[in-house]
Amino acid sequence: MQDANLYAGVYKQILDLLIEKGVDLTQVSNLIDLGTGEGSHLNQLAQTWQAHVGNDQDQMPQFLGLDLAKDGILSAAKHYTNALWVVADLSQLPFKDGQVEGTLTILSPSNYAELNRALSDQGWALKIVPGPNYLKELRKIILPVDEQKHDTSASIAKFKAAFNDFGQSHYQQYRPLNKEQIRDLIQMTPLMWHANESQMTEAMALDGITIDLQILFGRKKEKG
Repeated sequence: MQDANLYAGVYKQILDLLIEKGVDLTQVSNLIDLGTGEGSHLNQLAQTWQAHVGNDQDQMPQFLGLDLAKDGILSAAKHYTNALWVVADLSQLPFKDGQVEGTLTILSPSNYAELNRALSDQGWALKIVPGPNYLKELRKIILPVDEQKHDTSASIAKFKAAFNDFGQSHYQQYRPLNKEQIRDLIQMTPLMWHANESQMTEAMALDGITIDLQILFGRKKEKG
């Protein structure tokens, strides 16, 4: 995923949305990536953040990547040194109330009540969900016509209801891929896990993929 630059550009767009919503990137104390997997997203976001604020480490957040999958955390810790990597249950975050300033969730489920518990008074959450054209080339091969457009409305409405000061940004790019990268993508996405031989052959003939993402922003919502 990282070698193919599959999500190139989305990390700068994340920072642009934060700035638009009044977040001072030089003053963020910590950012927690929830469902970090093998850490490549958080690594690239940290690199993009560093390029934006310069070389002063005092202006960088403490990045933490959390995931329940131990293998992913071990891989992240082996390859990336710009964050701390922790095995943790995302439904029971290992933080005191109000201890977290920013959270990031990329293409993973969220527990919004638990997020709001952990966020500080001015804390914020970022969530990235698939856009309507996400992996549309594979969806066209696998799914009936009426299911090929990914419906994001329910996910966005649920997030919007859970937080204050809602903000949103849309990222879409077509990424050319070679055969090895297409094969890796096919193995990675659950969309293809039950594909038949004909569908696999058609997918392997692709020479690129559409990455379509909705970036959502919200601030802590107090109980009431």
